[in-house]
Amino acid sequence: MFDHVSISLFTGKDKPNLSYLTDTGNVWQGWQQYRLEGVTPLKVEYKPELKELRLKGSLPYFCRGHNFPARDSDLQEATEYVSQVLGLNVFAGYVESFEFGQFLPSPYPIKILLAHHNRLPGFVVRGYIDQSSKHFESSALRVKLYDAKQNATLKVKGGPKKALQEDFSLDPGKHWLKVENHYKKPEIYFKQRVIVANFFSPCFVDVCKYDLFDTYQSIQKTSSCNMPSSKKDLSASMVPLLVLKDLETEYGFNTEDLLNRKLKAIPDEVLTPDDRKARKRQIRKMLNQVCISTSVSPFDLSKELEQALEFRQDNV
Repeated sequence: MFDHVSISLFTGKDKPNLSYLTDTGNVWQGWQQYRLEGVTPLKVEYKPELKELRLKGSLPYFCRGHNFPARDSDLQEATEYVSQVLGLNVFAGYVESFEFGQFLPSPYPIKILLAHHNRLPGFVVRGYIDQSSKHFESSALRVKLYDAKQNATLKVKGGPKKALQEDFSLDPGKHWLKVENHYKKPEIYFKQRVIVANFFSPCFVDVCKYDLFDTYQSIQKTSSCNMPSSKKDLSASMVPLLVLKDLETEYGFNTEDLLNRKLKAIPDEVLTPDDRKARKRQIRKMLNQVCISTSVSPFDLSKELEQALEFRQDNV
């Protein structure tokens, strides 16, 4: 569940054990730069004047070379190992940022699925049609959706990659989505200081699970299409929209986005800003007529996410 993390440790009178670290020879604003070698190294920074040590990286990648999926026991063993190496209690470390996510099998290729995850109210969307990831950004939270299989293929090498293919069925015929909340400012978001030990608290894990589910469920997805039932609702201009909506699933684009881009490209001497706004409203109205806004989107994996998160029954 937990992935990339940034941890700050106040060393106090105790000097951390740096003898097992690889000194990169770099210093940034007084922070001495090291690596803690593992399957994938962790970045370590130390500033003696502040008596502070920082750890950055993915503990699942550090101990296993991948995070598909990361088990609680792996996270605990990795944390205990790092604590022993550094001679510090990492469990007491202050969490400056962290990721919490879940893998989901998808019935659609991920690029097509992401094209139909359109908006998250209050967030800025990042990502393009030809990309295998999409982010929704706010000041304290980044919601990340991406192709988990492609990400693993790019990052994982050697033995871990073979283990992934054998143990987790990463074959060409299966599509895997990673839904992830990246908490950029946990203390602000949760209104309390978060320490590493919280990652092993069932209550805190439940908070992260429900937040991940609620956030994903709030993402607006493309609705199902509806063939107009009367002649008056089926104008000639509606026919191309119906064709475009049918092609969305096959080619992974968003009809409304494409039409708005085309409007934006029309020169101002042809369409004034007010004209352009009027056309956008008209397009939105026509799309609403061909979409069943109350139906469950075929691209919505909320049920699959709920099952995968395995909420404790006493908290339901």
